[in-house]
Amino acid sequence: MTDVNSLSALHEYTSAFIAAMPPVLPSQTMTPSSLFKTVRMVSSSTDAVGSYLPANRDSAVRGSWSVVKPRADHCGGVCWGREVEAAVLRREMSLRRQLDRQRHAEEQRRRQENAELLARHAEEQRRRDCEWDGRLQKVLREHMKETLGLREEIEREQELVARSEAQLTETRTQLTQLHTQLEEMLRQKRESEALAREADTASLTEMHQKSLERLQRVFEEDKLQAKQWFTEELQRVQSNYERLRTDAEDSHRQQLRRMEADMTELQRRLRDSEAEVQQYKAKAAAAAAVKPALTSADEARTREEIRTLRTQLSDALDAKLRADRRATEAERETNERFKALEVLQMEFDAVVAQHDKEQRSLREANQDLTDELTRTRTAHAEEIENLRKNVRTNESVTSRETAKEFEATFRRMNERYDDMRRTLEEEKTQLMRRLKEVEQQYDDAKRRLQLQIEQVEEMRSEGIRQQHQNTEKDRLITELRLSIEELKRTGGAVADLTARNRELQQEIEQRRRQHESAVQAMDNNVQELRRERDAAQGKVAALVEELSTAQRSYSEKETRSKQLLDEAELRERQLRREAEEAKQNIESLKEHCSQLQATAAAAAVSAPKTQNLLYEKDNELARLRNTIDAVKHDRDVLEQRLREESVVITKKEQELYERQVISERLNMEVISLREQLQMATKYAQSVGNRPSMQEAQHSLLVTKPTGGLPSDEQHAPRDTITNTPAAPVQPSTGSAPAVPVPMPTQMRSSTPSVPSVSPTAAVQPS
Repeated sequence: MTDVNSLSALHEYTSAFIAAMPPVLPSQTMTPSSLFKTVRMVSSSTDAVGSYLPANRDSAVRGSWSVVKPRADHCGGVCWGREVEAAVLRREMSLRRQLDRQRHAEEQRRRQENAELLARHAEEQRRRDCEWDGRLQKVLREHMKETLGLREEIEREQELVARSEAQLTETRTQLTQLHTQLEEMLRQKRESEALAREADTASLTEMHQKSLERLQRVFEEDKLQAKQWFTEELQRVQSNYERLRTDAEDSHRQQLRRMEADMTELQRRLRDSEAEVQQYKAKAAAAAAVKPALTSADEARTREEIRTLRTQLSDALDAKLRADRRATEAERETNERFKALEVLQMEFDAVVAQHDKEQRSLREANQDLTDELTRTRTAHAEEIENLRKNVRTNESVTSRETAKEFEATFRRMNERYDDMRRTLEEEKTQLMRRLKEVEQQYDDAKRRLQLQIEQVEEMRSEGIRQQHQNTEKDRLITELRLSIEELKRTGGAVADLTARNRELQQEIEQRRRQHESAVQAMDNNVQELRRERDAAQGKVAALVEELSTAQRSYSEKETRSKQLLDEAELRERQLRREAEEAKQNIESLKEHCSQLQATAAAAAVSAPKTQNLLYEKDNELARLRNTIDAVKHDRDVLEQRLREESVVITKKEQELYERQVISERLNMEVISLREQLQMATKYAQSVGNRPSMQEAQHSLLVTKPTGGLPSDEQHAPRDTITNTPAAPVQPSTGSAPAVPVPMPTQMRSSTPSVPSVSPTAAVQPS
């Protein structure tokens, strides 16, 4: 009967041991199982039953088989029990070796996956570095091309201005020579005619000489007055020019100060950003000591959010660079901007495709995590059910409380997972809305660029029209020069010369009116250019406003990224607290299991399962630690990329500053050219309003017997001569005929002046 009981108990222990084999402990130490202890106890008790003693030898000899038989029976049972124990131990060792092999295989697989992941990350980093290097080289090449183009254009313009000034100086010199030659010819004619008629007009010579001297004095006075007026006008123009130049220099200095203040502000912001990055590093270093418990899915989502924000920041900086370009560079940079927009569109499409791909991968990972969570829930539910059965069997209150704690812990984990998923979905919606807003801003900038191109085309057509007007003026000067040459060749009589002089005076008056109309048209063009300048300034103000808006959006995005980092840190702290709670729960579970093992021998069946659960929890903690290490590594990589992008942003800001300096220099040159044009216009107007030199010429033809001319008739032109007989003109002994000398303003003016005829013309005979 005893053998039957021992065999049944041994079979029960063996089946229980095989059904729930405890795994290898984390310390890699082997401890004898409770079954081994039980079998050893049974073996020791069995050896004590029916042992052969010398005191029982006689009774055995007398034929008492009742003692000998039980001893034999118990010996057989003990041997059989030791064989079973050896088999169980061999089974246990084989199971442990199998578990070790599986564990080593799992570790090898994990190491291989980690190596592949690191290789992918390194490849991605190399690709990004190559891409950014290519972009930088492209920007440098474009900048060098633009700089060379600007220098060549400035040199061409300077050469053109120098050639124009040289041609203008040469033309004026030739005109002065022609005037001098014409005056010399007229003087020689007057002298020859005076010598021929000297015998016939002796009585009228003295009177005519007096009239000539009086007219000469009047002419000298008029000349002095005109010279004084012209000097005053020249001083006024020079003072206006100096004032305009001073104003332009002041405005340029103010613009430079504003640009320096903007650069100082940008540098301050960059230093603040670097300080914030250092703070984030310090926070990350402090957070690394607390063993965060982020899941891989949460970390992937966080990386995706940061990558999307970086993309938006880079797009905003590109928009800022495009907005800061001036209107004068629009004609030269149209193709580059279109190419940049195409590249940006391609990059945006690539980013969207990458975002969709990552979203799909995240969804798949989320589905995998959901499936794993479902499987974990099922396994945990089965374990909880088994624990409940054991609790009902053993009537253990401690096991029931442990099961309740397990259920509460899994419920909290599920609730936190759902909350995090909803939060990430909301953030994704907000980011998509921001992307749409950025696309709208790109479209608006493209339309504004098209409008600027149209305005540049209009300004170009206006410049062509101005060149046509200058060509027409040059043609008029050439015709006047030919007329003077024709006068030199003909050498007709004085009457013909006087008639020709009148025709020339009428033609000059007509051309003066045409010149005034041309000057008026030029004034209209200048006013139009001023209006265009005001419109361009308004556009610049709008671009500045857009730049401030982009800066505000950049600051908002930066604030949002900070908030996201704070939220991530808060989640990290929450997960750490949850990990600590899980550790505490595990410790409490270990204590409960030790209590169960110490209090009840019947609970030995549930002990291997509890150890298995503890082993799984330890593995889960190890996975969480690995995840946290990966998160730290990714954060370091992101911080490194942030530093590199900060360096790139600094370089682009330096390039932008250099382009602005070049643009300001070109604007100053354009302003100086416009001021020269305005000075030429004013000088043309003053030439049109000053007294005509032909009036003095006509005054030479007017002769009276006695008295001087009235003050209101000294400058009045006369077409006929009355009450005065004709007489040859003799040169004055004390003075030479006056020749108009061109003023310095004429030499500096870009508008050629109209040639005038000498005031000392011959006298028409009556």
